[in-house]
Amino acid sequence: MKPLLDRVVIHCNPTVLNIEPLKEGQLSWKYSEQFGTDEVDIYVVDRQSLEDEELCEVNGIDYNNHVNCVELISRS
Repeated sequence: MKPLLDRVVIHCNPTVLNIEPLKEGQLSWKYSEQFGTDEVDIYVVDRQSLEDEELCEVNGIDYNNHVNCVELISRS
């Protein structure tokens, strides 16, 4: 059986733009369509069905200081 791939958006405050994975272009992101420059949306794939905090940590995002919410986009 093929493992599930979860496509996830991590909604963050704009201070997240200072983290190295974003500065180095390792993560895909854009400003929020709903909140503009007040929120940054980071798009990742979760191949292991990690908990929100763990998923953020794996991607170099400080859950407690940057994250507003983690949202599943799709599962395949």
